[in-house]
Amino acid sequence: MHTTVRAFLNWLNTLPAPYRHQLARTYWLMSAETTAEMTRSPEEAERLWRRRLEAPDFPLRKVAALIQMRGVVDFLLSHPELLHQHDPAPGTRPIEPIAPHHWERIAASWRQVRHQHLSDQALQDLTGR
Repeated sequence: MHTTVRAFLNWLNTLPAPYRHQLARTYWLMSAETTAEMTRSPEEAERLWRRRLEAPDFPLRKVAALIQMRGVVDFLLSHPELLHQHDPAPGTRPIEPIAPHHWERIAASWRQVRHQHLSDQALQDLTGR
C-alpha cells in the first residue's frame, strides 16, 4: 500500500473509535452515490472507507479518491459541528461532542499528515509524473 494511504490510515487509527466511525459515516453521507452507502452503520462506514482507499486502482483514480477524502476531512475538521447534525445510524447512540482542546489536537495532527503526505505535490507524485 502506498505511504500516502498508509499515512492517512495511521492518522485515522489515532482517533477514538466513536470519532473514526462518525467521521467515516459523515464522509459517506456527503459523498455516497447510493442510498445504501448512506445508511451503513458507523463501523461498516469505516470498513468501507478503508477498503476504498486500500483497493488497487489506476493512479489517477487513486489520486481522485484521496483528493475527495482530503477535501471532506478538511471541511469536517473545520466544521466539527456537522459531525453531530444528522441522526445516528439505526441502533447506535449519538457520540458525545469532543472537548475543544482535544478537537484542536486532532485537527493539528491532521494538518501535519495533510502537509507531509496529502499535499498536491505528494498526490501528483502518485501519478508518476
